[in-house]
Amino acid sequence: MKGHKRFRSGAWRLAVFAGVDPATGRKQYLFETVRSPNNRMGAKAADLRLAQLIAAVEEGRAPVARPLPKADVLTLRELAGRWQSANRPRQDQRSGQWIGWSPKTAKTHADNFRVYILPTLGDHDVAGITGLDLDDLYSMLEDELGLSPAVVARCHSQVRAVFSWALRKKLVAANPALSADPPRLKPAKLHIPSMDDVRAVQAVAPAGFAAYVQVAATVGARRGTLVALRWGDLDLEKANATFTRAIAESGDGVVEKGTKADRPYVSSLGPSTVSALQAHRQRAIEQALRIGVPFGAESFVFWELPPRCRDRR
Repeated sequence: MKGHKRFRSGAWRLAVFAGVDPATGRKQYLFETVRSPNNRMGAKAADLRLAQLIAAVEEGRAPVARPLPKADVLTLRELAGRWQSANRPRQDQRSGQWIGWSPKTAKTHADNFRVYILPTLGDHDVAGITGLDLDDLYSMLEDELGLSPAVVARCHSQVRAVFSWALRKKLVAANPALSADPPRLKPAKLHIPSMDDVRAVQAVAPAGFAAYVQVAATVGARRGTLVALRWGDLDLEKANATFTRAIAESGDGVVEKGTKADRPYVSSLGPSTVSALQAHRQRAIEQALRIGVPFGAESFVFWELPPRCRDRR
């Protein structure tokens, strides 16, 4: 039987794996807080209580780790569903613009709740969830599931957001995430590759990907924006590119949407980038003729041939 302890917010947080719920198939955990100091004696007291909890679980004397929802309570699972539905990404029928979250943001929120948050706290009454409950969840995600502090901190930000929304809707009286202690992250050191690094990648990359690296390194656009670029968006004579859309991953697959700021912008292209795109365009025309597909302003700038077509070259 697995169990672990962690000292956080002035107390020892204990967690013991209590098996799988036969009704839902979800993992269950037994949590408890031991208020003893962070020293040798305090750790011994926590270890003793942890051993007692493990024994209780193994002997079947422990209470159910996740109580079943009552009919008159709002569970975190229901609250998260309402929050995600209210902010779901959708297209306006008249303008075609996206409303709500971006498809990628919606998918990330849904995945994190489904995989990391709801299996432990999903059936809890939101009115009874405390900062200590969230601390126990974060400890379990790190110690039991081995998630990085960055992923755990992202889960915390989403829990905080859903309770902020619930507070605004007067569904809860307080936001427990404000009293929780997620992992504190230090700002990551930004590493900017030199042009020598870029050239080294281009030297071993296929010609099409080398052109993509050239544009990415010199323009600095996001990946989703670059792969949505079409030949009609490029003016190689004036040496500029107009970015109007992006490709994003959603729960229903890949979709095309607006840019990150939802407004078009124009970037200038340097002589080496123009030259690389001119050569890339000629290759794209030849490849389109080879496989019998039309080529024009709506054709994507960056694309990949199917394996059987690559074998014919």
